[in-house]
Amino acid sequence: MLNAEIGDSLSLGKITVRTFMKNTMLLASKTISIASCVLSLCLNQPSSAQFMEFEIVKVSSDGTAMMLSTAKDWDNQVETKIYRWSASTGVVLIKTFPANTNSDIKYGNANGTTAIGTYGSDTVSKVWRWTSTGGFNDAIGLAGYAHSELPDELGNTSADGTVIAGYSYNGSEPSAASGSRTFRWVAGSGSTGTTIDIGVIPGDTDADMYCGVVSSDGTVMFGRSWNSTAKVSHLFRWKKTTDTSGTLSKIADLGTFDFYQAGSVHYINANGTTLVASTYRESGNAIVRWTSAGLNSPNIGLTGFTGGHDVGGVSSDGTVIAGHSFNGDESNPSRSNAFRWVAGTGTTGTATPLGLLPGDTDSDTYGWDNKAISSDGTVIVGRSWKTDAEGMPIGARHVFRWVKNASNNSGVMTKIIDIPVNGDCDVAYINANGTTIVGSTSSYSYDGGVSTSTSQVWRWTSAGGLNSTIGLPTYSKHDLSSVSSDGTVIAGYSFSDSEWNGESESTPYKSNAFRWVATTATGNAGTTTALGHLAGDTDEDLDMYGSSM
Repeated sequence: MLNAEIGDSLSLGKITVRTFMKNTMLLASKTISIASCVLSLCLNQPSSAQFMEFEIVKVSSDGTAMMLSTAKDWDNQVETKIYRWSASTGVVLIKTFPANTNSDIKYGNANGTTAIGTYGSDTVSKVWRWTSTGGFNDAIGLAGYAHSELPDELGNTSADGTVIAGYSYNGSEPSAASGSRTFRWVAGSGSTGTTIDIGVIPGDTDADMYCGVVSSDGTVMFGRSWNSTAKVSHLFRWKKTTDTSGTLSKIADLGTFDFYQAGSVHYINANGTTLVASTYRESGNAIVRWTSAGLNSPNIGLTGFTGGHDVGGVSSDGTVIAGHSFNGDESNPSRSNAFRWVAGTGTTGTATPLGLLPGDTDSDTYGWDNKAISSDGTVIVGRSWKTDAEGMPIGARHVFRWVKNASNNSGVMTKIIDIPVNGDCDVAYINANGTTIVGSTSSYSYDGGVSTSTSQVWRWTSAGGLNSTIGLPTYSKHDLSSVSSDGTVIAGYSFSDSEWNGESESTPYKSNAFRWVATTATGNAGTTTALGHLAGDTDEDLDMYGSSM
């Protein structure tokens, strides 16, 4: 199962559609069969639900099953449930959680027979695992702690769902005073399993998996260890010796302990021998790359930037990093330059600035959700813009595509699309060699009581150029939901929200989900099809969008 969020490239199967009726405050979740292009009702919540929402939906990669986390009155966390839907069984209730708790689904396997998640409240939280053969287990974690959680990084379980990496703690959150330890859980028969405390680095008192990760084979864990008295923290690596033991080593100093500024993992290979992460410090952000040879040296990034360096994406083999170095606050970089770092021998590497579009002064790879680089590392996508003497942006920013020259690390940068003034852009897809890129641009502004907004979906190919008119033509705005694994199919929704433009709030909001299919894999022409509505529904006062594909 994969997350039903923008940017996830899922296999072609079924689209989960969430509908939210503004007038009645009722919500229904429905499934669209793309193969036959027929809408069918999968699950309709009872009218007594008042405001029950399918906040978390995960769809199996083969398209045959869904896991759904629901809440009745989500804001107040009352009566949350986990359901499973499949074509053969229909909707099956997996678990009703205690009152005043919320739930989340973190993992699901390819055919939807295993799911892993969390549920809890401010006073207690638990990690759960469900399998179709073994049932439900929510006793995963270390005994004696009020909370057990999973990291929100690239991987909190092994690829097969038999190993779970998490942390248990007391208090309202892991902190220098709460007491926190990292655990590794290994599945046994049925729903049972074995939990071990992996320990802390010598001299430290606590550890957790906040911004931690486990390798897909389940043998290596990266996380954070700290001394609650000295308030210094470190990045650790744990390597399995047996299912109940392993070796723990420090691989980097994270500086003064700050729970919310520890860092973020961007890449880990299958067996945990290469890791790329960002660490956030008051002295400046840094990029950490660790391999079996040791920690990178010198620092990854361009020299002369006081704010630090951040990652935009990593090649599939972990040898090339797309990033940017900046001064000042990262949200307003005041001189920022994108770079490409290439690993050398041992722990060495070289960072090369990508340059700028003509007339611009700044560039970055920020905000691309690790989609700033092609998997072969030869193409980088980012933003370029012009700033004034005080570092404030002048005019619109642009999306650039940088392509490496064949013989060296230099390259050529070209503009793909302009980003509206006061707007931004999301890149949802880039293929292996960077010849197809899919994204969306949007803007919002408020002036004198009148709000204006724009939103468009675009696709660029090296053979066909830019197509920025993807969507249903009868609507003024368009947004992106998902892209197929080959970049030829786009799921999204078109909408009109004229009340944003200063008109009466009674003006109906209208939207309709669509499926766009490229005419050829390399060209940019395509056909847009409205997915339609279930019987009795219309696009007025209805928020309808495809969430995954």
